[in-house]
Amino acid sequence: MKANIFTNELAKTSSVFGRKKSVDVVFDGDGAATNGTTIKLPAIDLNADVTEEQAAIMRGYVDHEAGHVRHTDFDVLKRNKHKLEGNKLLHSCANALEDVWLESKVREEYPGSEYNLRATSEAVNKEFIASVPKDDARLGDPVFIGPVSITWAGRESYGGDTNEQCLNMIDHGIADMAREFAERVLDCKNSGEVFELAEELEARIRRERDDETGESDGSDGEDGEADSEMDDEEWRGLQPDVDGTDKPEGSDVSEGDKPDDGDGDGDATTGGVAVDDVYDEFGTEVALKQIKRDLASGGFGTYRVMSTEHDRWWHRNDERTKWGKKKRANLGHHIMGKYDAVHYDRVLERMSGTINLLRRKLERALLAKQTRDWDVAKEHGRLDTKRLTAAVAGRTTVFKTRTDRVDMDTAMTLLIDLSGSMSGSRIHTARECAIAIAEAVDRTGVKYEMLGFVNDFIGDIPDDEFQERVHDAMRGDWGRIQPLNMAVFKQFDERLYEAKGSIASMIELAIGDNTDGEALQLAHQRLADRPEKRKVMIVLSDGQPCAWGHGTGKLDSHLKRTVKEISEAGTEVVGIGIQTDSVAEFYPNSVVVHRLRDLEGEVMGQLSKILLGERVVLDHTKIDHAV
Repeated sequence: MKANIFTNELAKTSSVFGRKKSVDVVFDGDGAATNGTTIKLPAIDLNADVTEEQAAIMRGYVDHEAGHVRHTDFDVLKRNKHKLEGNKLLHSCANALEDVWLESKVREEYPGSEYNLRATSEAVNKEFIASVPKDDARLGDPVFIGPVSITWAGRESYGGDTNEQCLNMIDHGIADMAREFAERVLDCKNSGEVFELAEELEARIRRERDDETGESDGSDGEDGEADSEMDDEEWRGLQPDVDGTDKPEGSDVSEGDKPDDGDGDGDATTGGVAVDDVYDEFGTEVALKQIKRDLASGGFGTYRVMSTEHDRWWHRNDERTKWGKKKRANLGHHIMGKYDAVHYDRVLERMSGTINLLRRKLERALLAKQTRDWDVAKEHGRLDTKRLTAAVAGRTTVFKTRTDRVDMDTAMTLLIDLSGSMSGSRIHTARECAIAIAEAVDRTGVKYEMLGFVNDFIGDIPDDEFQERVHDAMRGDWGRIQPLNMAVFKQFDERLYEAKGSIASMIELAIGDNTDGEALQLAHQRLADRPEKRKVMIVLSDGQPCAWGHGTGKLDSHLKRTVKEISEAGTEVVGIGIQTDSVAEFYPNSVVVHRLRDLEGEVMGQLSKILLGERVVLDHTKIDHAV
């Protein structure tokens, strides 16, 4: 599966599992985390092919984290903050039991998630098995191994063979305790009861430690210093993550995750077990380590997005439809509904001569390919032999008449470049072309939608984050760093008159940069979902992609690759250059429009053939470029 298709799939899946529209899956930088509403995965190369195993691991991570959003009471730790301060063992126990409990809920609600959860579990466990020697003395330490062993025991029935392998590596008494608590947590009704069980587990682990050592473990709430004897080198070689699974050397452990002096602040430790905030990073992100290496590496030919967190689709009926920059320009906020149908009709009236001509050209082309058919259940015409029984019964609608029908099993997407270079006369020309094409095909039975795209930092991104993104982009190998905004001027199932205001407002939205390849990918995914047999995509642009990132080379190559892949998928792709012929570099089928009248010649004649399923090669040299 192509990475760009897979990333779109995950974004949809998260809301289903979380049953909460505000749940987002984003690809952001090189890490993985969850904050309760947003699930972040490492940014991957959109040109890459995602294997079935990689897809399952990432789906399992998303299923797990969306399960937290669905079932975890995020206030439990807040209410028990006084118990958790300085006691990371309790924190770790609560997290492990919560993981087992919520995954049982996810599997119950969505049986298909079991396959994904198994893939993630296997990946996590393999990292542990590879990084911890079987003769490591700490495998018999309940403080060190107790919490993570709960997750192995809880996933033993569905998480793959590695869970049993891990349990076989540790002390049998600890394994038995893990199985006991993993079974008991399934009877809990909510996160509060899970936390109460975690307190019992923590006390049990401390008793086990006391029984082994014959002395207190210093469990007065300041347990980090008492239990930690690892030096810096040992720590970097084996640092368990949030739910107790171990990150081996090279797993991007930050200095912030290094154990502190056990003073109750920051990341205290228990027996070398570091536990970050349970609701920030749940630990299963270790399963994404290899995927990050395979799919997130930079270099020539790759195209990675720094973050998709602020990417948006916009429609006039959305609650928030404002675009623009905050404190960095005088563009202000641009509203998709700035103009109404009256403004659209005024533009249409000025273009009426050209549009009528285009419509007649299209109608003549369609008439040339009409097929004969019958309309049945008529009161006059030729007797329908299939309705003789009804005729005997006295019914009058038993006749049929010949009629002309055209098979217009076609879906079309108009995609408009809204970059800043399109402002002025170009965006006005693009709007006129879009209106003319829409008006010409609207009565033909062709299903169509009209979209726009622009890259710009929307108003809710603080200036300091903007500066941080710019700084990181200069160090990284990112295809783009700005959010991608996709405007929906007219949806497939909307009537044209409903979308007139949005289409008229198009001229106000040419404000930023353009990563055309991504916009084409997103638009084509919507088009590919349509049931129609034929697919057509028409892109109105002034040419070359341009956006903040690692140079234009990545943008150019990504657009060329995208056009090729879309064409190979069976979609006819046409580039209409707005007052420039640079589109010819990216679109094998392309024409140039300097003014609306240019549509009257080569473009509309060939467009009609494309809509009817005929393969054509457009030649922009046949257009009269005289202005």
